[in-house]
Parts: sequence; C-alpha cells; structure tokens
Amino acid sequence: MKTNSAKQIATRLATARKAWDLTQQQLAQRAGVPHSEVRIAERTGRVEVSTLVSLVGTLGGVLDDLFSGATFWEAPAIALKSASHEEDPATLMQGLAKVSTAARDYHALSRFLELPDWWAQRGAALGPLNVEGSVVAQAEVLAGRVRKELGNPLNPIPSVRADMARFGIATFFTQFASESVDGATWIAAKAPPCVVVNARARGGLVTAARMTFAHELCHALFDRPPKGDYGHVEVKGARGSDLEKRANAFAAYFLAPRLAVRRFLGESGLGAGTPPTQQHLLSLSLYFGMGVEAMAHHLVNCDFWSEATMLRNKVQRAPPFASMDDRELRTTGSDGLIALERRGSLLDIANIALAQKRITTGRWRELLGLSATSNWRLILEERDIVLDDEHYVIPRGEHAANVSA
Repeated sequence: MKTNSAKQIATRLATARKAWDLTQQQLAQRAGVPHSEVRIAERTGRVEVSTLVSLVGTLGGVLDDLFSGATFWEAPAIALKSASHEEDPATLMQGLAKVSTAARDYHALSRFLELPDWWAQRGAALGPLNVEGSVVAQAEVLAGRVRKELGNPLNPIPSVRADMARFGIATFFTQFASESVDGATWIAAKAPPCVVVNARARGGLVTAARMTFAHELCHALFDRPPKGDYGHVEVKGARGSDLEKRANAFAAYFLAPRLAVRRFLGESGLGAGTPPTQQHLLSLSLYFGMGVEAMAHHLVNCDFWSEATMLRNKVQRAPPFASMDDRELRTTGSDGLIALERRGSLLDIANIALAQKRITTGRWRELLGLSATSNWRLILEERDIVLDDEHYVIPRGEHAANVSA
C-alpha cells in the first residue's frame, strides 16, 4: 500500500468531490459533517478519522481507498453523468455511492480471503467487442458464446447473478429514488465490474430484474472500453443506440436461446411452422424466467411470431417465477437489519471470513453496517452459527459445511 501524505489525501478528496459535480456545501450536507470540516479536509487533509470515513463513504469509497491512492470515484461518477438529465443527480448519486462502497468492501474482502479472481481469469477475456453487422444477430452469437463458456448451451438459467459471479462480476440491489432507473454498470480500470439493479424498477418483478442483470452482463463483458474507467446508468425506455439494442437482444437470447425455445415448443406438441399460442407464451415465460412482454418480442426476433401477433399478446401478466436472483428482496427477519446493498454476496463472504476466524465480529458488523446495539446476533443464530469467548464464530451442523465450501 502506498504511503500518502495529508496533502495527497486532501487533493484526492477534492478530486473525488469534483468528479461527482458536488460543491463543498453539498458534500457536507450529504456526509452529515460541518461545511468547515470539508474545507479543512480538502485544504490540509488533517481532520478526524470519523470525518474522513463519512466523506469518503459519501463519495463511494472506503477509508482504505483514500489511503491507498485508489481512484474509487471515477467509474461510478462516469455512470452518473451518463444518466438522463431528467433524473435527479443528487438521489442517483446517493444510490450509486452506497453500492460503490459495498462493492469496494466486497472486492477488498475477496482479496483478503485470497478468493479466485474470476474476472481476470474468465470475464475479461470475452470482450470488449464493437457492434458489427446486424445488432440482433450479433447479440445471439455473443449470448451463445457466453452460454458455451458457462457449459450451458440450452437449458434455462437458474440464476443470472450466479453466472455473472462465475465471470467475476459483482451484483447488487439498491433502491434508486426514481422508478425509471433500471440499473447501472461501472468498471474501474483494472478492477472487476459492478452491476446494480434498482429494486423499485418495473414493479420489483424478478423476471424484470433477471432481464436487467442479463442486459448489464452484456455491457460489462462487451461494451467496456479496452482501457480506463467505464460507467453507464440504464434508464427505462432508453434503447435507441446500437449498444442498447445489442444488450437488450443479448439478454433475451441469453435467457432463452432460439434452439431452446424451439425445443420447448416441440416438446409441447407444437408442429413445425405452427405459430405459438398465447398459452405457449405464458409457458415459455415461466420456463425461461422472462417477462411476458420480453418473451413476446423475443418470439418475433426468433421468427416464431409476426409483429402483429406480438402486439396482440404481449400485455398478458407474467406468471410468478421463483429465483435466487432477488433473494435480498425476500428477507428473513434478520436480513432486514442489513442495508439492501450489503445483503447477498457481501453478507455471504463476510460470514465466510467470520467462520474462518479471519475477521472479528466487530469487523463483520462494520462490513454489514450493523451497530453493536442492533440485534446482530440473530443473523448468526438463523445461520446456525455460535460465538466463542473471543467473539469469533464456530459453525455447526450442515450450514458449517456449506460455508466452508
């Protein structure tokens, strides 16, 4: 880790604030510190550690980033600036910064535990790739390539997020204030990508979340620049560019390959050349975990339906679909104690570190944003984990084996 002087820390804070297009007063308000403390921090770098924690957290990083010299703010700030001018930048930044901070904790803990860097080993090798020829045709080829890499050419995808993790892409939920924001992707130079989906978007449907995660998978693999930082905010209805069209078509072909759709329809008794019915549409939606409207459009791209048939049928309600892709939104009593951005993957990896006695319960609580006075022990109890006298954990039973794996 680099040694940074107070002046370097001050410069880094000011640079991060300006990248987010914030004034000192705005940063002070969002961080909950006096304006004078921001001025001192940016002039001298000599303020209380608690003040630095608040400032750097508001800007999307953690304290270690500030001392190590990491440019933690650049990629999410780029994502913010890509958003529609109709979106409120203050509330959008707040959501991005919360997830960015959680992502930094997740990646730092992964390195500390010496877990495999799947992005360097697998994900980064697949792209980027420019749009070429027919956007939809290229999307189908790319989706097939990704599925081949996963060893699953045709079967339904049980969890999009689990497959994204196999490429080293970290995924999160948050609640952006605007329901029109579907999600975002950002990639800091030489770092794994982060993808976040808005829990408030599209009625909170798991099929919509899966489609958004798959859409962002395309951005993370194929649309990032060869060098430097990348960020993009996904806004509902913004599908005009070739990159957006490719990502949208990729998501559909990733979830439901053409040959898999044909196989399903054939096994359902539909003869060759006979167009699918409305009932087939609903069955396909449930089988592949896609929304009805998305599947209706997909049937057009796969040459099973005409545009006219699609328009008559796309308004059907999507059947319920159960998936681990939205597990953070279906909380147990204890998970509800943890901020949405820190459930799921970060909670899992923090539990592993605690179970292996690599971190203390204090650091575990810190990673999950839990205070010492909260009912944090309930989380461990529900996972059949007990504390020893030194405040580490002793896994027991079947759950212990699962955690160790």
